[in-house]
Amino acid sequence: MNELQLMSSEENKRWTRWAGGDLGPLPHESSLTVFWRFCWRNTLDEREVSEHFGASGQAIDWAQFKRVTGWRCPETIELRLQRLPSRELLFDTHMRYCPICLECAYHSVWHQFRALRSCPLHDVPLRSECCYCGHATAPLSEHLNCRAKPFCCKSCSQYLAGAEPDLDLHLDLLDQAPAICARMDGLERWVTQNHELLALVRGLLRPVFQRAEKQTAFDRLLYRFIDQMAPSRDFALSDGQPVGVLIWQIVPYRASVERHFLTGGYHDFICKW
Repeated sequence: MNELQLMSSEENKRWTRWAGGDLGPLPHESSLTVFWRFCWRNTLDEREVSEHFGASGQAIDWAQFKRVTGWRCPETIELRLQRLPSRELLFDTHMRYCPICLECAYHSVWHQFRALRSCPLHDVPLRSECCYCGHATAPLSEHLNCRAKPFCCKSCSQYLAGAEPDLDLHLDLLDQAPAICARMDGLERWVTQNHELLALVRGLLRPVFQRAEKQTAFDRLLYRFIDQMAPSRDFALSDGQPVGVLIWQIVPYRASVERHFLTGGYHDFICKW
């Protein structure tokens, strides 16, 4: 009994100092808005954020953040996506967001998924520029550090979504957690089920072309290949044109493997490693 009372006392002590203890991570939420929301609710300025949660340089001390909040951040799904084969092909490095979600103080890891053009929750186009000044968003890593102003543009310092986050809207979204799972769990299943295919595609991502336009064309070819091998009813990475696998050959006594792909409108591409 004494131990339980002690734990309760420590918990109360923690939240007598910090606000927002009831606004923990939502399903499929990125660590970006989990951290931003906590700093926003506690009105922490740049100096205070660095003082309480700063690690080396501008990095966030997630262990300290967990000690303060009790939240695991980043969560399992985000950590899994960070280690995903072909991540650089499938996920945008610059911040993409839904303005409605961001006004609800929420950003999903799936907003970065290139195959999604619209928010799975609100069906509005995902944006990669500030609603206020129109400037392109910065890389996600530049938004997620101790120097970034929560929910704001790196260029103009105004709110990216064009409006300040609204606590009531966030609480409404909190009640919609089952709907978030219903819309996004399928994306997580697709990634899990096709891990081997994505590992194969990663082997084809080595920089084999000198000219950027050829590399872009090759990326489009890979998108078609992924769609053909692992189709999804929820999204499409490409225009859906078929890809023909002409040769798949492992030559004995040689250290190279050649894979040839052919599709309408493009020349043959050969990738060796």
